Amino acid sequence: MPNMIKWFFLSFIALIFLSANAAAFDSQLSLDSKIFAVVAVNLFTLSLALIWLGSYYQKYRGAGYGVFGHSTVYLSGGIGLIGLGFHSILMGNCNFLIGHERVPGILSKLATEKSACSWLSLFLILLGLFLSWPSLKLIYGITWRSTGARL
Repeated sequence: MPNMIKWFFLSFIALIFLSANAAAFDSQLSLDSKIFAVVAVNLFTLSLALIWLGSYYQKYRGAGYGVFGHSTVYLSGGIGLIGLGFHSILMGNCNFLIGHERVPGILSKLATEKSACSWLSLFLILLGLFLSWPSLKLIYGITWRSTGARL
């Protein structure tokens, strides 16, 4: 039974890969925003695959694939938020956050007011950088140590 669950998870990851890439490529985004979306989606799928490998195979667990997978989850989320921030800057509004309907609440007010949208875009970019920083620091540190660079 556990072996069956392992392959179910892998097929679920493949389904996420296919559907998320189809949604990212089919979207009505500008080329810049589409690049952020595709990179974030593929990093997220890669992170799930790394976690899967680290969870089910001892060889990959010892190599730290699970750690890289969890790190890549945060990196993909950060890149996605940075992409949303840049997309709202390029569009000049934040209406994509609320769709075509005006919903009562703070998000609707932020999305429709020009100055608030600028602050929201900056917040999304900064939040994305904040989420990405530990992952980038981990990847840089491992790369730096593996090249044998010494101070």
